[in-house]
Amino acid sequence: LVSPVSDSEAVRSALRTQAQRLHQQEEQLSILRNELMATANRQENQVIGVSDQIAQLATQFQRLSTRESPAGSGTGSGSVAASTGSRAASSSFPHLARPERFSGDSGDCRAFLTQCELHFELQAAAYPSDRAKVAFIISHLSGRAESWAAAEWSQKSVVCDSYSCFTKTFTWIFQHVTPGREAARALVGLRQARRRVSNYAIEFRILAAESGWNSFVLSDTFLCAPTRGQNLHQTRSLQRLPSSQDQKW
Repeated sequence: LVSPVSDSEAVRSALRTQAQRLHQQEEQLSILRNELMATANRQENQVIGVSDQIAQLATQFQRLSTRESPAGSGTGSGSVAASTGSRAASSSFPHLARPERFSGDSGDCRAFLTQCELHFELQAAAYPSDRAKVAFIISHLSGRAESWAAAEWSQKSVVCDSYSCFTKTFTWIFQHVTPGREAARALVGLRQARRRVSNYAIEFRILAAESGWNSFVLSDTFLCAPTRGQNLHQTRSLQRLPSSQDQKW
């Protein structure tokens, strides 16, 4: 026979064992629950992050679309504006008269070369190289000057490769007048006579600029040998002329 004590001990042992298993299961369930909650939280955070990224991308796309749509719709007008601006830029160059053909007979090539320099300076884009400048000069020559330049060009002379060298050689050959000396002689013989003081002063200024004389000599020369009774008018005109030696007439 089994004693009641033994039965009760067996029951208690079984209950304790069952209780321990239940406790272990509860702990395992708790751990599993926590892991599931953590996983759910991570997934939720990931979903929220992806949603935020999608929202940001959508916002950026909308902004880009808003910016590009006017630019895209105005592509034609933009190109027209660019071409118009290009035409405006090209038309902004001053209109210069072409130099008169120079034959070399006058013995003075300064005015001709100055006219060419105006084109080279104010329309530089049209003359990108020295040979382009030399070709422009040659195309505006005639007579002896043209014959000389054409011979140099056809022989592929080094003179035609350098604008500076060409103009120096050109001046050496065709500049027979000495500007300073000629202007000095003209100043010595210049008289106002019956001309207006303003006309006399203009001619005087032109010769003074070429003479190389200083301002003190020019002042005395300006008042030299005037028409009688014109001293006052010339003095007033002289007051408007440079009086310092540092200034040019």
